[in-house]
Amino acid sequence: MSSASDLNSNRHVGRYGVLLGAIIVQLILGTVYGYSIFWQPLSAEVYPEVVPE
Repeated sequence: MSSASDLNSNRHVGRYGVLLGAIIVQLILGTVYGYSIFWQPLSAEVYPEVVPE
């Protein structure tokens, strides 16, 4: 049987794990959103459209 202090420490580890996971997910979602918003302006700047003369 585990003691009350063991259960309490496991609860804290679970809380920090969820917090870390949430932060990672938010960073990934923000990166994908930023990429989707700035994709066209960046590609237009890096690869300008070639107009045949």
